[in-house]
Amino acid sequence: MSTYEFPDLSPMLRPRSVAVIGAVPELHRAGGRPIPFSIAGGFQGALYAVNPRRTEIDGRPCYASLADLPETPDLAVITVRDSLASEALRDCARQKVPAVVMFTAGFREAGEAGAILEQELIEIAEAHGIVLCGPNCIGVVNRHTGLMASFASSLQIGELPPGPVGFVSQSGMFVSLAIVEQVERRLGVGTLVSVGNEAGIEIADVIAHYAKDPEIKVIASYMEGARDGRKLSHALAMARAAGKRVVILKVGRSKESARAAQSHTGSLAGDYRVYRSTFAANGVIEAEGLEEFFDLIEAAVHVPAVAPASDAPPRIAVFGNSGGLGVLVADKVRQSGLALAEFSEATQGALREHLPPFIHPVNPVDLALQHLEAPHVLPRYLDALLADPGVEGILAIFGMYRPKTLEFAHAILDARANSSKPFVFACPHTSAEFTNCLSDGGVPVFGTPERAIRALRSLFRRPATGGVAPQLSPAARERLHGLVASHAGRTTLSEGEGMQLIEALEIPVGRIALAEDSDAAVRIAAGAGGPAVLKVESRDLPHKTEAGAVALGLEGADRVREAHDRILAAARMHRPDAAIDGVAVHRMVPESRELLLGVRHDPAFGPVALVGAGGTAAEVLDDVALMPAPVTDKQAEDMIRSLRTFPLLNGARSSTPSDVRAAAAALSALSTLVEAFPQIAEIEVNPLFVAAEGDGVVAGDVLAILNPDVPASR
Repeated sequence: MSTYEFPDLSPMLRPRSVAVIGAVPELHRAGGRPIPFSIAGGFQGALYAVNPRRTEIDGRPCYASLADLPETPDLAVITVRDSLASEALRDCARQKVPAVVMFTAGFREAGEAGAILEQELIEIAEAHGIVLCGPNCIGVVNRHTGLMASFASSLQIGELPPGPVGFVSQSGMFVSLAIVEQVERRLGVGTLVSVGNEAGIEIADVIAHYAKDPEIKVIASYMEGARDGRKLSHALAMARAAGKRVVILKVGRSKESARAAQSHTGSLAGDYRVYRSTFAANGVIEAEGLEEFFDLIEAAVHVPAVAPASDAPPRIAVFGNSGGLGVLVADKVRQSGLALAEFSEATQGALREHLPPFIHPVNPVDLALQHLEAPHVLPRYLDALLADPGVEGILAIFGMYRPKTLEFAHAILDARANSSKPFVFACPHTSAEFTNCLSDGGVPVFGTPERAIRALRSLFRRPATGGVAPQLSPAARERLHGLVASHAGRTTLSEGEGMQLIEALEIPVGRIALAEDSDAAVRIAAGAGGPAVLKVESRDLPHKTEAGAVALGLEGADRVREAHDRILAAARMHRPDAAIDGVAVHRMVPESRELLLGVRHDPAFGPVALVGAGGTAAEVLDDVALMPAPVTDKQAEDMIRSLRTFPLLNGARSSTPSDVRAAAAALSALSTLVEAFPQIAEIEVNPLFVAAEGDGVVAGDVLAILNPDVPASR
């Protein structure tokens, strides 16, 4: 993976002095908010108003320009209209201001003319080394220093205690929502950055900064797309290495929402499946909606993450005051990727000592009314559940609870204090003091079982799938360089030419040789050692089945000769102008499963490896996993195992398991190709025949597309 240098965001997030360009006295205008908001927040640095049309604002001097200030500010906040924004940024460059936050909108998100203006901003910032946030952003907040360089209305809701969440968003509204949600959930307000159009810094830069910030415990992001997906992956890896949990709400997953994202901030969404695999590889907790997003942030703040005991779904214990809710939860637990734990005999015995005789010590545990009649017994139940080695987490669910709330809450906290296992509470109707007491003690409380289950599931964090990225051997690199260079200026390779690339990667192929006529086809097929396959070979016929240019299961000279002439005629009828190299003879692969392997270019991540259901199923089922290339053998195997059709490879319905490891090794090898040779725009093996476990794989068909504009490389 490439290394990245992330900018120093200290002048922007921890400035000693701030100038607001376009400052006004009206609090309802964007330029009227950063100074009074920062004063109210307790910012101890210097605050300067800059506006040539005014001499003072609210009793503070107002300067005509940055040059008139008594010092060069660390941070300038530009609030002027779009036609003046470029000159304001140039003024910052002349005065050597290190960081700028630009509220101004009307740039790339507004169309072609705005994109030209934005490019001007980019060039100014890059030429002078300015850390630029925006344009089209709501600003930045650092509650730990009192900095409120923002016009977010939610900063006016009242007391804003500092908190441990670092928030970064491509939507200004989500910054405002985050402030309200974090205050209402008693999480406090940490640092918030609205990156807007990302003409300067992007989400990855902010995540990398938060990874190093000791005051940030949890990183959260609303994301529409990444300008550089690999840079994002690097930043996420930094956060994981620093022990910071990252919660992301990724939108722009469908084609329709991706278009909406591009019109909002100009973001390029890319293929969501690549984001999903990148998030999974870096331990990101991904939210599916707005409420869940803030639920997962709350859970991450309150409860330490743990590693599951195995690759199986994490096993949890459920207890509460309703058998009906227990049944509901049992269904939801399994759907969420968790499992109900089977209690040990010791746990069942401990529960029997205190449960009424009419209640069985099974999971979920129904306490009936004991939490009301004998709350002192509750810690004994919890001690038993938490001590069970087969229980990895606890979900408490009560339909409603109000009497003796604090006594009950303290009993839960006392029991939990002796265990590191995740503990989440669900109670649709209870008192605020009960909820606050538990949350402050590290047990978050959610209003529905479904929310609590999703939050609990997020607390199980699997270790990173490490491994060294594969490298081409010198011999393979040399051979591939010669092959690629020999096709310079071409866009599509024939199947035989594509097979040569695959063979250089030491992936077995089914192709034997190219026959120049039917007699040659008969001779070659006779040496196949079994039934043969004939395929017309032409770079102009990438999809041979549709053209009738394939014949399968051929034995005997007469059948081979007839098939040769038939598929040639069909190909010429389908595409009269096709340049035909001849008819290739392949070995007929014995019964096996089929996969699609490939590498293609993603606009955000560059080369990505893909695997999916093979043959015609690839398009019909849309069962595909993608990940930035290159991938290790372990990552490739995880991709294959993530497919919906994987049970067919794994021996479903008493069938023989397929050689998944060989398929993973082939995908890993293929993934090195496009990164090493960027002039290969795309390559696809479909099908890859996967034989029984231990018998390997065979490439059945190859499609390779070149980019003639990329020069040959070694």
